[in-house]
Amino acid sequence: MAIFPIPTENPIDSNIWLITGSENILIDTGTGETSGGTDYVAMVSWTIDSHLDGRGLSAIVLTHCHIDHVGGAAGLKEHYGCPVYIGANDYDAVSTGDSYYTVSGMFRIPFCPLDCIPVDEGHVFDIGEHRLRVIDTPGHTAGGICLFDEITGALFSGDTVFANGIGRTDLPGGSLQEMVQSLVKLSNVNITTVYPGHGPVGYDGKETLDYALRMVGNR
Repeated sequence: MAIFPIPTENPIDSNIWLITGSENILIDTGTGETSGGTDYVAMVSWTIDSHLDGRGLSAIVLTHCHIDHVGGAAGLKEHYGCPVYIGANDYDAVSTGDSYYTVSGMFRIPFCPLDCIPVDEGHVFDIGEHRLRVIDTPGHTAGGICLFDEITGALFSGDTVFANGIGRTDLPGGSLQEMVQSLVKLSNVNITTVYPGHGPVGYDGKETLDYALRMVGNR
């Protein structure tokens, strides 16, 4: 497996992670917004394609429903002809284009209903050499998920946990109590490396989770 960060030009965009193997998966898609008239799909797909060597994209997985993670999904879905997945408890917000729960209204970024597939705890994206297992981690949103590679221990954590902190819990669907429970749950997983929704990689999974738990008064 190889992991590639896909850069964008919008400072509020989420991290976008391309994971390649026998199958290829994209995690999160940014806002879909650019400045200066740049075509977002053309810009992002150019970088993605440079890592795919002519192979296709098997799936797009969204870690949660916020516009800075889901806004580019529709265009990339159409471009690659692949399905889009999201945690079951965030499915309604994205599939109906809910401007409140996706916070697209707050950021004044248009968002239309997205054709996507809900996934639950334990669903596995098998990309051949590696298996990415869905872990439900509500707290930042009601349907936030992380993807845990059962082979390498890498965690794609969305906005649940960052290298030096946690996602905010004061937006629609957020809950500090659920965030604490999610962090405790993740602390019992043998995580080696954290690839978050924003900011740098956390290269010590245990230390990253311990720090997050201290932030919420659980250590």
